[in-house]
Amino acid sequence: MYQNRTRVSRGTRIKIVVFDIDGVIIDISKRLEEARRMQDYYDIFPREVFYTKKWLELDSPRRLGIQLLKALSKKYKIVLVTGRPSSLRKATIDQLKQYGILHRRDYEEILMRPENDRRPSWQVKADLLRKIREEDPTICIVEIHDDNINDLTAMGRIAREAKLVLHLADHIEVIREHSLTREECIDP
Repeated sequence: MYQNRTRVSRGTRIKIVVFDIDGVIIDISKRLEEARRMQDYYDIFPREVFYTKKWLELDSPRRLGIQLLKALSKKYKIVLVTGRPSSLRKATIDQLKQYGILHRRDYEEILMRPENDRRPSWQVKADLLRKIREEDPTICIVEIHDDNINDLTAMGRIAREAKLVLHLADHIEVIREHSLTREECIDP
């Protein structure tokens, strides 16, 4: 789970930005296309195949998401919250590194779906975000970036102060502006 490794003075709020991985900083369109082809043939979404190291090779970097992540990492702690299963942790870290996204420089932590968790991603991500809040009350979530409106809305209910940014194929849309005047985001 999220471990705040930053020492802060008493009363200081730690401001983080949350990024999804797939569809935000990584383009998964080819992997998704192949999975849909298999779904048409087998009449079931090939989840076990979709989330394998071999299929990650179909992915490519998503420049807009990476540029935003790197720009925001200069001011805030970045936490990646993903629906990928935790069995892909090493492969995901390697993939991010391949795209120039480095642990401790560009992001603080990756929070992943627990193994064998079949819930929809919006439930998984909302729970991961809730745990961040429970484990460290000094956290202020400044922005949340996701490519799925359901995931974004669910996480936005947990972090009511956060700006919500929806990533679409070739641009982003701000769904909700932030409210940094809320008590949890103000340094006393």
